[in-house]
Amino acid sequence: MNISSNKITFLVYNKLRKWVDFQRDKLRQQKNIALFDELRTAGICPACKGASVYHISDIPYSETFLNKWNGSVGDFYSIVPTEYLDISFPYAFCQECFLSFQSATISGFAARIENNPIINEKVLLAYEQQTQVDVTPELIKNLQSSNDNLSTIENHYRWLLGELGKIIIPGCSILDLGCNRGTFAELMRNVYPECAVWGCEINTTYATACKNRYPKINLIEEPLSEIKKHGAFDVIFCSDVIEHIWDLDGFIKCIKNNLKPSGKIMFVTPNLMCASAIKNGVNWWGYMPPHHTQLFSSSALSMLLKRNGFNMLRTTVFGDELASVFELY
Repeated sequence: MNISSNKITFLVYNKLRKWVDFQRDKLRQQKNIALFDELRTAGICPACKGASVYHISDIPYSETFLNKWNGSVGDFYSIVPTEYLDISFPYAFCQECFLSFQSATISGFAARIENNPIINEKVLLAYEQQTQVDVTPELIKNLQSSNDNLSTIENHYRWLLGELGKIIIPGCSILDLGCNRGTFAELMRNVYPECAVWGCEINTTYATACKNRYPKINLIEEPLSEIKKHGAFDVIFCSDVIEHIWDLDGFIKCIKNNLKPSGKIMFVTPNLMCASAIKNGVNWWGYMPPHHTQLFSSSALSMLLKRNGFNMLRTTVFGDELASVFELY
């Protein structure tokens, strides 16, 4: 059997290239491991505590910054510390509850990027301007009417108000946990005027914007673990927060400590089981390390809350998000 010298050269080159790529990836992984200072229990799901967990991907931070945040290459190199330029974050998947989660991260890294003035001005502000609409009498009227000529974000708010309205009773107290610039808290304050509506926001940029835009909101600028002095709440609304939390059990414990007996919590979070996530896999917008430390399915959220003393009342979906309501038992 004769094999041409060109084919032999190609086979040798291809094998050598694969070996070099393997060694490069191995070195990169070793470097990443040295940088990680927060590790989850190996092989254990943080939501259901099951052991049917496997690694699915290492996602470069550059993918988040450049492709999902639409940041510029120049800003990437000026904002991200040199030692983190080629960092990749490991994601795992639980076959028992269908949670996808980071198995390791760098404490403070996400906050450092999010609090950078350039990011606030160029990336986050642009995003917030799309999602944090001005609350006006006309908007409230449209959301409460049968008007179908609404924007996507207005339909989103109508969906949330509708789901929340199923658990609101006159005179109850409501906390918007992670209220951002105050849009939804202000909507609740107007739609449910008989209720006491509070907001909680520890990001100083967002909190300042909230106070300037909606001064009638009772705003708390302290961590959830320190707000017990303001009293317990009948309902806590928590939108686009839990996917950012590293210590899930600690977070749920803090929520329990701030709910009245038989109190209810409504979580809104990216839905790992939506059509877009299933189609795009780790290229889905929800995979945004290190900012999104996990992505939930309805079952993952249910198992997490059940372990911590809650019963699920209902789950609904809208677009790429799910809303799940739980009650203390």
